[in-house]
Amino acid sequence: MKPKSSAKRPLLALAALAAAVSLQAADTLTSLWGLSPGDRTYLTTGNLERGVGYNRATGNALLVSRAGTPSVYVLRGSDGDDGSLQTGLPTVLRNTAPDEFGFDTNVVEGGTFTLNMVAAGDDGAVYAGNLSTSTAAPNFRLYRWADDSPLTIPSVAFSGDPGVTNLVDNGDGTFTPQSNIQRWGDTLAVRGAGTNTQVLLPSRNGDVVALLTTTDGTNFVSQVLKAATGDVFQTGDAGLGIAFGEGNTFWAKSAGRALRHCQFDPGAGTFQTVRSFGGAQIPAAGIGVGVDTVNDRLGVVDYTTHTLSVYDISDPANPVPIGDPLAFPGTPTGNGNGTGGVAFGEDIVVALDTNNGLMAYRIEKGQVIDPPVIVTEPGNLAVFEGQNATFGVSVQGTPPFTYQWFFGEEEIPGGISSQLVISNAVPANEGGYSVVVTNPSGTATSRTATLTVRSSVGTLVLTSAWRILPGERDSVNTDSTQRGLAFNPATGNVLYVSRTGGPRVVVLDGATGAEKHPLKTTDFDGFQIISAPAAAGGYGL
Repeated sequence: MKPKSSAKRPLLALAALAAAVSLQAADTLTSLWGLSPGDRTYLTTGNLERGVGYNRATGNALLVSRAGTPSVYVLRGSDGDDGSLQTGLPTVLRNTAPDEFGFDTNVVEGGTFTLNMVAAGDDGAVYAGNLSTSTAAPNFRLYRWADDSPLTIPSVAFSGDPGVTNLVDNGDGTFTPQSNIQRWGDTLAVRGAGTNTQVLLPSRNGDVVALLTTTDGTNFVSQVLKAATGDVFQTGDAGLGIAFGEGNTFWAKSAGRALRHCQFDPGAGTFQTVRSFGGAQIPAAGIGVGVDTVNDRLGVVDYTTHTLSVYDISDPANPVPIGDPLAFPGTPTGNGNGTGGVAFGEDIVVALDTNNGLMAYRIEKGQVIDPPVIVTEPGNLAVFEGQNATFGVSVQGTPPFTYQWFFGEEEIPGGISSQLVISNAVPANEGGYSVVVTNPSGTATSRTATLTVRSSVGTLVLTSAWRILPGERDSVNTDSTQRGLAFNPATGNVLYVSRTGGPRVVVLDGATGAEKHPLKTTDFDGFQIISAPAAAGGYGL
């Protein structure tokens, strides 16, 4: 191959600068399953489904529905199976517990809505809350199941007014709770396990957030967190969506409001808005916020476009969309209450848009692409004219790689693999060869290797034409009587002297070694011309 091309080497110095940093490919979202209203008896268009959760311990999705008996439904996260094909009935969490006589009595009861929201702790415990809208004596109840088995008996983890801040001394030895009467239960968030479990409850019509904690892992008490003095947080800003962030932070959202990232201080009983995001970054109609602190993801349901948007929040100040908004299954139906939810697993997101169904997506983590690094450079080569010359390079990094070889500054057509073969090299091929290796993360350029082409020199080579071994002919023996040898260029014959059987000169065909004849040793009268001298030991020839 003679390397010729009109293409020039690119500005490799600039490309080399970009090659120093690994590239993180974007995450991708792949649909696992979707359920439209009517696909299941507990999925309707009657504003009866408000809360969704995900249990990382079991891989199950959790859904609150009030269609029929208010229940927490358990669906397998990978495919949405609710067990009805196996048992004829969907899997639901138990609402009752046996009394002292062994009869089942309701544990899950009361409230404006008996069940409204659901979430799971890191240990697999499930928490569901009712909705309390009373402005006189709110009676919020939080229920706890140790796991999401349909046999697990529920308990009341909290009951009362999450907004109680302290007790007022009545002066007569009695105390009256000082309340911050609010609406509770439109959204909740859970994190932690056992005695480290925490629950966040914002008020839809207030500017406070209740933090529920426990010392025994099953019974919770409430502490009110108030917006710090001068904070921009307004009444209802967290009313429809709240999720724990990293450390003592939470993300909050409500319809028509900015998404807020807040830092809270349990010791001071306050929280402060760290940053907020308007409609240009996060849909204004977004509700039901969910956060995955392990993989730095955030999800928001837009209840007007009926879509789910997922963001990368590796940089919390700059949420980056992962793909396009994802449409809920079925025909879009109005969601007048603006309710829904988002919950994350390790590699899954489950979302609910009230009246528009339930869906789950697999989140594929984007691969880290390391730039190419040349670990074996092409070496200098010297070959004779007409031989092949092969240059090679070895590379580390994240494949696949693309290769382009250059002869000097010219791109070599077809030189697009890790090896370059110069076939039947000629002096015109002498010069410098290099290769540029590229992947999506960057570019690496090899050293320039030199090819030297040496001229070929012709040499004579002896090959055997024929041979006669001693004893093969009567004139060739082992008696030391063969002494002289000559070649006649005029005839191409070989002549040699042999005294075996008498002195003579034998003539052979020079090409084949075949014996032709001896030379004549007598005169015209037949007398010997060649004879041995009289002296003893003489030879005639």
